[in-house]
Amino acid sequence: MFKRHEGKPIKVYVSGPFSHGDEAKNVEIAVDRGEELLQLGFIPYVPHLNEVWSKYHPHTWDEWLEFDKFWVSQCDALIRIPGISPGGDVEVNYAITLGIPVFYETEDLLNYFGGDNSNT
Repeated sequence: MFKRHEGKPIKVYVSGPFSHGDEAKNVEIAVDRGEELLQLGFIPYVPHLNEVWSKYHPHTWDEWLEFDKFWVSQCDALIRIPGISPGGDVEVNYAITLGIPVFYETEDLLNYFGGDNSNT
Protein backbone atom coordinates (compact mmCIF):
# COMPACT_ATOMS: atom_id res chain seq x y z
CA MET A 1 0.00 0.00 0.00
CA PHE A 2 2.80 2.46 0.83
CA LYS A 3 5.45 3.81 -1.51
CA ARG A 4 8.90 2.70 -0.51
CA HIS A 5 12.35 4.22 -0.76
CA GLU A 6 15.36 2.10 0.10
CA GLY A 7 12.94 -0.54 1.37
CA LYS A 8 11.14 1.72 3.85
CA PRO A 9 7.78 3.53 3.66
CA ILE A 10 8.23 7.21 2.81
CA LYS A 11 7.31 9.55 5.67
CA VAL A 12 6.39 13.12 4.70
CA TYR A 13 6.07 16.02 7.12
CA VAL A 14 3.28 18.45 6.15
CA SER A 15 4.33 22.01 7.02
CA GLY A 16 2.27 25.15 6.61
CA PRO A 17 0.25 27.96 8.13
CA PHE A 18 -1.60 27.35 11.33
CA SER A 19 -2.13 30.46 13.47
CA HIS A 20 -1.99 33.10 10.71
CA GLY A 21 -5.42 33.52 9.18
CA ASP A 22 -8.29 31.12 9.79
CA GLU A 23 -6.94 28.30 11.99
CA ALA A 24 -9.78 25.91 11.16
CA LYS A 25 -9.25 26.47 7.43
CA ASN A 26 -5.48 26.03 7.81
CA VAL A 27 -6.03 22.71 9.59
CA GLU A 28 -8.44 21.62 6.86
CA ILE A 29 -5.93 22.47 4.13
CA ALA A 30 -3.15 20.57 5.94
CA VAL A 31 -5.35 17.52 6.56
CA ASP A 32 -6.44 17.56 2.91
CA ARG A 33 -2.78 17.60 1.83
CA GLY A 34 -2.05 14.76 4.25
CA GLU A 35 -4.94 12.74 2.81
CA GLU A 36 -3.71 13.40 -0.72
CA LEU A 37 -0.27 12.10 0.27
CA LEU A 38 -1.78 9.06 1.97
CA GLN A 39 -3.79 8.25 -1.15
CA LEU A 40 -0.57 8.50 -3.18
CA GLY A 41 1.10 5.94 -0.93
CA PHE A 42 3.09 8.16 1.44
CA ILE A 43 2.88 8.21 5.25
CA PRO A 44 2.09 11.83 6.12
CA TYR A 45 2.64 13.50 9.47
CA VAL A 46 0.28 16.48 9.89
CA PRO A 47 1.33 18.56 12.92
CA HIS A 48 -1.80 20.69 12.60
CA LEU A 49 -3.65 17.83 14.27
CA ASN A 50 -1.82 18.73 17.48
CA GLU A 51 -4.50 21.42 17.75
CA VAL A 52 -6.78 18.76 19.24
CA TRP A 53 -4.11 17.79 21.78
CA SER A 54 -3.52 21.45 22.60
CA LYS A 55 -7.18 21.95 23.52
CA TYR A 56 -6.75 19.44 26.36
CA HIS A 57 -3.11 20.08 27.24
CA PRO A 58 -1.83 23.47 26.07
CA HIS A 59 1.85 24.04 25.42
CA THR A 60 3.82 27.09 24.36
CA TRP A 61 4.67 27.79 20.73
CA ASP A 62 8.33 26.97 21.47
CA GLU A 63 7.39 23.63 23.05
CA TRP A 64 5.29 22.65 20.04
CA LEU A 65 8.07 23.74 17.69
CA GLU A 66 10.63 21.53 19.44
CA PHE A 67 8.15 18.65 19.30
CA ASP A 68 7.57 19.30 15.58
CA LYS A 69 11.29 19.55 14.83
CA PHE A 70 11.72 16.05 16.22
CA TRP A 71 9.10 14.77 13.76
CA VAL A 72 10.73 16.66 10.90
CA SER A 73 13.95 14.78 11.70
CA GLN A 74 12.11 11.46 11.46
CA CYS A 75 10.66 12.12 8.01
CA ASP A 76 12.11 11.44 4.57
CA ALA A 77 10.75 14.67 3.08
CA LEU A 78 8.89 17.84 3.97
CA ILE A 79 6.14 19.44 1.90
CA ARG A 80 5.42 23.12 2.55
CA ILE A 81 1.93 24.49 2.10
CA PRO A 82 2.01 28.12 0.89
CA GLY A 83 1.25 30.97 3.25
CA ILE A 84 2.60 32.89 6.21
CA SER A 85 3.97 30.50 8.81
CA PRO A 86 6.89 31.39 11.07
CA GLY A 87 6.85 27.82 12.40
CA GLY A 88 6.73 26.42 8.89
CA ASP A 89 9.73 28.54 7.95
CA VAL A 90 11.66 27.13 10.93
CA GLU A 91 10.65 23.59 9.94
CA VAL A 92 11.79 24.12 6.34
CA ASN A 93 15.16 25.52 7.44
CA TYR A 94 15.59 22.67 9.93
CA ALA A 95 14.83 20.07 7.24
CA ILE A 96 17.36 21.69 4.91
CA THR A 97 19.97 21.66 7.69
CA LEU A 98 19.37 17.92 8.15
CA GLY A 99 19.55 17.25 4.40
CA ILE A 100 15.86 16.36 4.20
CA PRO A 101 14.40 17.37 0.83
CA VAL A 102 11.78 20.12 0.87
CA PHE A 103 8.99 20.31 -1.69
CA TYR A 104 6.36 22.89 -2.47
CA GLU A 105 4.32 20.83 -4.94
CA THR A 106 3.06 17.26 -4.61
CA GLU A 107 4.13 16.55 -8.20
CA ASP A 108 7.76 17.39 -7.34
CA LEU A 109 7.61 15.07 -4.33
CA LEU A 110 6.23 12.27 -6.51
CA ASN A 111 8.91 12.81 -9.15
CA TYR A 112 11.67 12.75 -6.53
CA PHE A 113 10.50 9.39 -5.17
CA GLY A 114 9.90 7.68 -8.48
CA GLY A 115 7.09 9.58 -10.15
CA ASP A 116 4.33 7.01 -9.89
CA ASN A 117 2.28 5.28 -7.24
CA SER A 118 4.30 2.06 -7.29
CA ASN A 119 5.58 0.53 -4.08
CA THR A 120 9.23 0.33 -5.08
